[in-house]
Amino acid sequence: MGRMGRFLEYNGNHLGTIFNRKEPMKKSLSILLVLSIILGFSLGWIDALSAASERAPISGTPMLHEQRLRLLRDYGTSLRIKTEKGIRADTIGQNINFYAYDFGAMTYYQNTPATCRSATALGNGFNLYIYVEDAEWTRDPTRFTTDILNGIADKYMNVILPTETDYFGTPPTGDFTILLMDIKDSGGDTYVSGYFDSINENNVSNSNNRHMIYMDSKEGTPGNTTFYGTLAHEFQHFIHYNYDPSEDTWVDEGMAGLARYVCGYGPQTSHVTAFSQMPTTSLTFWENNLENYGAVFLFMLYLEEKNGGAATTRAIVANQQTGIAGINSALFSRGYLVTVNDIFKNWVVANYLNNSSLSDGRGNDARRHRYCCRQLLRHRQCPGKHHRDYDGQQLSRLGERDGQ
Repeated sequence: MGRMGRFLEYNGNHLGTIFNRKEPMKKSLSILLVLSIILGFSLGWIDALSAASERAPISGTPMLHEQRLRLLRDYGTSLRIKTEKGIRADTIGQNINFYAYDFGAMTYYQNTPATCRSATALGNGFNLYIYVEDAEWTRDPTRFTTDILNGIADKYMNVILPTETDYFGTPPTGDFTILLMDIKDSGGDTYVSGYFDSINENNVSNSNNRHMIYMDSKEGTPGNTTFYGTLAHEFQHFIHYNYDPSEDTWVDEGMAGLARYVCGYGPQTSHVTAFSQMPTTSLTFWENNLENYGAVFLFMLYLEEKNGGAATTRAIVANQQTGIAGINSALFSRGYLVTVNDIFKNWVVANYLNNSSLSDGRGNDARRHRYCCRQLLRHRQCPGKHHRDYDGQQLSRLGERDGQ
């Protein structure tokens, strides 16, 4: 019998079996409720989410994680670029040959001539520059009209910048560059829709020596919702790096997924769909699959909603500890006497119940999102020193320890 078939067998009396408990849970759920939750989710919401592009967008930032750690190990912050007003003011029409990363060949190249097509004052003595790769402009200039570029600048200044400052912290001062280009990747079912590269924050080889992010304009469409969602996602990486450059990937990516959501661009549907179809995906063991993005986004969304909102996410980003320890420390500093284990336990229960009316605060806000109820199935063991299973057995042990 398949995984879903086995899951559908469980009624209220069997629910305790899911958690490997010796006694059934006190509150039973009828098989009708279980069926309605599962089928309503899988046949309704998932079908809607499946209307995604043929190639799903992913971030290139986590693929540069080990390089970022090596850079931090070798140089610390001694080679960080300096912010100086008016020393290097770009002008519209200026051409620069940018360094970029080829995610297929896994190497840098400096063969990306691009022209500044937009310059917008940020109101603090610095500017936002939008560069377009010359080859992309030649291929289809209609993708980079004045209205489209002005729209990108407007969304950056009036939506992404203020919202993410509120949720994740103040970004470094200085000019900021968005480079629209054909990001080279390895092909397949996904494409790199954007990335932040910490090398540009340091005066080292292969650095452009400027605050910037890269946005794909070949597979991606400048000015649409997915594009803006990616822009919000990558800008969070920029902010996060400048507070906690050694942060674990799963935390950084979870916050980046949250960024696109709080900026108003919704979840990346292909990521959430993939997680719903692969509910055994680990929360903390990053493999750069679509389901990894979906899992960490949904967990961070739940954490943010139930534990202090933007003030708590800012505290997590600013905390110098990494991973689980960093989240626990940030929660404690905000006066929340809960841990990642506690939140995970409630999150799994909320995934199953999918009910915002629960009085104990576990339920999800049904107006904002729905979670995959199949998340009850086993998560793989966390990496590193924590060695938490984050599965049904772990949930059972936590419940018994709490006297539930």
